[in-house]
Amino acid sequence: MSIQHFFTSRRLFWWLFVFIAINWLGYAIIEYLSCGFATWDTGAHIQPVIHWALYGEYADKLLLVNHPFLNHFRPALLLLAPIVNIFPTMLVIHIAKIMAFLLVPLQFLHYGKKYK
Repeated sequence: MSIQHFFTSRRLFWWLFVFIAINWLGYAIIEYLSCGFATWDTGAHIQPVIHWALYGEYADKLLLVNHPFLNHFRPALLLLAPIVNIFPTMLVIHIAKIMAFLLVPLQFLHYGKKYK
């Protein structure tokens, strides 16, 4: 087996993909349980979304801002509201970030097969 074949094998790709996915999820869960996240920043961004998903009112009760759309991240986070309704935790924002990161190599794989 040549070194080029080893680095271009599908088996290596999927082993690395699963290994990295498990490590990212494990890291997120450990950081969440040990309060290692930038809790203030993460909580400030996800709090209006959690409040809207649970109580139907989109308001920033944490920072007492007149309108939560003043922060440019908040409208995009409303896409996570159905998930936040089921799991009202700030871990949702980190899992969404990990899922977005994991989609990138799959997109490269798809387009690599398509245009190879």
